[in-house]
Amino acid sequence: MNWRTAAVFVMAAAQFINLFPTLLNFDRFAFGDCGWALTVDHLTAEDHQTPVVDFAYFYGLLTLLVDRGAFAIFGRTPLTVIGIYAVCSFAIAISTARIATALNLRVCSSVFLIACMPMIVIPRGFPSPAHALEAALLMLALAEHAKGRLDRSLVFTVLAVLAKPSLGYFYGLILVVLILTGWPGGASRWRRFFPATAVAAGMLGLFTAIFGVEPVFKTLLPLDGMKVYSDEGVGFLFGAGKLFWLPAEPKLEYYLGIPGVWLASSAVLFLAAFRLIPRIRETGANFAITCALLHGAFVFILFGNQWSWIYYPHVLFVGTAVALNGLSRWVGTVLAVFLTILAIVSQVNWLWVGDYEKWTETQRSEETARLYSPAAEAAEWQQARGLARNRPGRVLVLTRMGCPQFLAPELQGPQWWCLIETIMTPREEKRILELLRNADWIVSPNWHDNDLATWKTLATERHHFEDDPATAHFKFLKLYRRKK
Repeated sequence: MNWRTAAVFVMAAAQFINLFPTLLNFDRFAFGDCGWALTVDHLTAEDHQTPVVDFAYFYGLLTLLVDRGAFAIFGRTPLTVIGIYAVCSFAIAISTARIATALNLRVCSSVFLIACMPMIVIPRGFPSPAHALEAALLMLALAEHAKGRLDRSLVFTVLAVLAKPSLGYFYGLILVVLILTGWPGGASRWRRFFPATAVAAGMLGLFTAIFGVEPVFKTLLPLDGMKVYSDEGVGFLFGAGKLFWLPAEPKLEYYLGIPGVWLASSAVLFLAAFRLIPRIRETGANFAITCALLHGAFVFILFGNQWSWIYYPHVLFVGTAVALNGLSRWVGTVLAVFLTILAIVSQVNWLWVGDYEKWTETQRSEETARLYSPAAEAAEWQQARGLARNRPGRVLVLTRMGCPQFLAPELQGPQWWCLIETIMTPREEKRILELLRNADWIVSPNWHDNDLATWKTLATERHHFEDDPATAHFKFLKLYRRKK
């Protein structure tokens, strides 16, 4: 093991350990993306519901099969989800080390890459297993690309699309063009398509046998996802993502955080890739240009809100390190030193300090199913659970996603993937109205996107509930009781 590889693994492990209370956070599972894996697995495996047909879903079906396998072996628990994240983070770290070794990065480029490892391996915790699998598979594909093995790279890219149909489509197109143009030479260009074609055909056949034709088609072409993005007004330049690079109150300390190194690295990657175009047949230059194209597709086409930077930082920072390696030694060294300092400064407060504080600010408790939460939230949740114990099945946690019912079985919880008003299926609408009719109490968490209580669709049933004055002082939950 060379020094680059050792340093990459040390940084990746340190970040994962420091992030553990953030990863195993109660809110993320009870009300956020991390919890939908448990709920959806129950819906498909035990309730025999079909994604897309019975509930809205626009991620890949491969993710559901991976979740099913992991839950069948290790149990349907948050720790199993964290285990999936750990395996994917390990794959990302291995891929990063392989890229650095294959392209023989100079010392300064390697140091920059190592400094960025917390952002590369698992920046703020993966939102869901779909995001983790996509990141790992794309990095495995890039590692093969760095060795000129585009046939293998295309296989991993196909799997990335089947896990989460997004950036993999753009990478697949780039790989197809490179193979058709004969880069980097060697085997027959048509023969190099065979492994990916065989994997795609086999997986699609398996998905069709398990889920049916409609889910396969609609998850390969996630039109619902595009509609949701359009309806929510996202975008890097003019949409909600603009707040990432131009916040309401821009200050110097803000740009000394993640936005600063992210924007600076983006500029370096784009400019360096442009200069490397005449050398595109060299492996390093080809790799850097590919990462620049992928990062450009993400920024100008796929970027969502201001938190979207966490989706593909591995493409940006690995690509930037390789691009620096392709510049002249003097220019590359100066830029690498500048970006390394910026990377270290940016992560102190945004990642290391903030995540370290979770070890002291939150704790695991029985009330929150041994997940980390502030003591005050655990106390509020204990009261909500107490209501449910006296009224089994009559207390509903009203949240767009998550798995509170698996963390507190006496409660009713979401029976959908992610409830989105514009793409909600008729069966989902019927299900939530029925849950509201059967509830005596509603628990509404103060989670950032939990707006179900304001939906017109639910207004008629929601009208039968009133605020509970005894819990008006609650900070983390809002309780409503059925009117007498």
